Amino acid sequence: MKAQYLHQADSLFEVAAYSKAKESYEKAFQNKETASGDQLYYLAVCHAQLNDVGSSITALHHALAQGLDDPYFDYIKHEQSLNPIRHTTQWQAFIEEMEAPFRKAAQSITHPQYRHQLLQLWYNDQHFRSYIPRRGGGIPNAVAKALDANDRYHTWQLQQIVEEIGWPTHDKVGKDGAHAAWGIIQHATFNPPFMRKCLALMEEAYAQKQVDGVDYAYLYDRFAAISKKKQKFGILWNYPIEDEHLVLERRKEAGFKISLAEYRGEESYTPPSKEGIELVERQMKADYNINSLQAREAFAAKNYTEAISHFHRVLKCSGLVQIKDIYNAAQCYSLDDSNNRNLFRGIGCLKALAARGYSDVETLQNDPHLKRLLEHKGAKEILQSMEKGNKE
Repeated sequence: MKAQYLHQADSLFEVAAYSKAKESYEKAFQNKETASGDQLYYLAVCHAQLNDVGSSITALHHALAQGLDDPYFDYIKHEQSLNPIRHTTQWQAFIEEMEAPFRKAAQSITHPQYRHQLLQLWYNDQHFRSYIPRRGGGIPNAVAKALDANDRYHTWQLQQIVEEIGWPTHDKVGKDGAHAAWGIIQHATFNPPFMRKCLALMEEAYAQKQVDGVDYAYLYDRFAAISKKKQKFGILWNYPIEDEHLVLERRKEAGFKISLAEYRGEESYTPPSKEGIELVERQMKADYNINSLQAREAFAAKNYTEAISHFHRVLKCSGLVQIKDIYNAAQCYSLDDSNNRNLFRGIGCLKALAARGYSDVETLQNDPHLKRLLEHKGAKEILQSMEKGNKE
C-alpha cells in the first residue's frame, strides 16, 4: 500500500498537483522515520506551494535528518520550488540553523577552497538535472547536450582536484564537499579509467570513515554494472548481487537509512538463502558455458547476428564474464551492421574493458574486426581515456 501511495504521489507531483500529492505522500509515510530524504523533500515542496510555511520547514528538517544529501542543502537555498516561503522569517531561521554546522566544519578542514569549488560544481549539476522529467518522457536534446557538456567539464575539474589532493575526504573538504565530489564522479561514465581510480581512492577512504558509506555503495554498484560485474549493495534493479544473502548487512554497515524494500518500491524484501543463491549460480554457470561456446562457434562461422544473441546472454552472467567475452562481443557488435544499436552496445563493451583495466590500446586500434566501431566518436573517446590512464 505504501508503494502504491508513493507512486501516486510522485505522479501527482510531476504534474504540479501539489494538494493531492501532499495527501498521498502523507498517507505513504505517516511515520516520518520510514520515509526517505528525497520523498520528504517533495512533501516540503508541496507544503511550500500551498503556502504552509511551518509544515514545509518541518518536512525539510525531517528530510535532512533522514539522509537527504548534505550538499542538497546548498541546492535548497536556491531551489525555485520553495520560493513561496523564501521571504518568511521561519525560512531565514531555518537557513541560519542549517548553515551553522557547515560553517563550523569548514573551519577545521584542510582544503576549504576545494570544498567551495566542489559545492558550486554540484549545484550546477543539480540545476541542469532539475530539467529532467522525474517520471517517464525523454530528455530534450538541448538539455541532454548541456548535461553531457557539464558532466565533462565537472569531471575535468574533479581530475585537477584529485591530482592535487587525492580523493576529497571529510577532513580535506568536509562531508558536503566529499559528497559533492561523489556526485560528480558518478556521472563520469565516459571515462571509466578515472572512475576506477576514484573508486579505489574512495574504498580506502571508506575504510577510514572519511567518505559517506552510502556514496561509496552507489559508486561501487554503478561501476560494477559498467564493468559487467556483480553489485554488492542492491542499488540497481534486476541486476545480480554478489552474495545476496549478505546484502542487508552490507547496507547496514554502509549506513543506509532506507530499507532495500522501500528503495525498490516494494512492500517487503527477504534475501535469498545461501543455498538458493548457489542453485541460481549453478544455473547461471551452465548458461554461461553453453552460450559462450555457441557464441564463439557462430563468430568463427561469421554468423555475427547469431553470435551477438549468445554474447548478449553471456554478458548478463555478471560475476562470470571474462575480458575475452567482452572483447569478442565488441568485435561482433562492430561487424554486424544490421542494427544501428550495435555500435552503442559495442561502446558499452569498450567501457567495460576500460573499467576492467584493459589498456592495450594498440591491439584495439589494429584489430580489423573493430574498425567500424572505432570510427565512432564515443569509441575514440574511450580509447583516449585508456591511453591517459596508461600514462598516470
